[in-house]
Amino acid sequence: MLSSGNQTLRNYLLFHFGIFHPLFHFLWNRIPNQQFKKPNVLQGDRLTDSMLDESFRKAVPLKEMQHLLDRFQGRNLKYAKAIKEAVSIPVICTGGFQQASLINQAITTGHCDAVSMARMLVANNDMVKQFEAGADVPAKPCTYCNKCLLNTLENPLGCYETDRFDNYEEMIKKIMTVYDPMPFH
Repeated sequence: MLSSGNQTLRNYLLFHFGIFHPLFHFLWNRIPNQQFKKPNVLQGDRLTDSMLDESFRKAVPLKEMQHLLDRFQGRNLKYAKAIKEAVSIPVICTGGFQQASLINQAITTGHCDAVSMARMLVANNDMVKQFEAGADVPAKPCTYCNKCLLNTLENPLGCYETDRFDNYEEMIKKIMTVYDPMPFH
């Protein structure tokens, strides 16, 4: 798969090895992008310490997680609203949603009729249950690292961000929870 595509090997190296992350950020930000300079049209509730798991906060400080949510969550809402105003069918918006307060706001304000989630459910396959229990955000939110995508060809679908777990074994155990009951004994 690395040999297919135009920039696949370069992108793999930039994402896979931490030493190349500053180079990726430089390449990504070399052309000014107005979309990322403007705040999202809607914001979810602000995070508090009690919302996040203590071990997660040690790896990803509260301020950093809030910055990630502010930057990536709901990025396409302004486009979804423009589409919704132009059509008479339901509009589903994608864009890193993982906060119940923002999802509720997006739907009740008429920006969209529903939201879709992918990576967030890969990171927290029990997110809907956490919302149902009253959480506004999962205790260990997705950090938008895309390591789940890097592992899709060789490993089971799951979150491979080691900062979200106390150890490697805990990470594998969480990934394998989607196979409960286990297919093989």
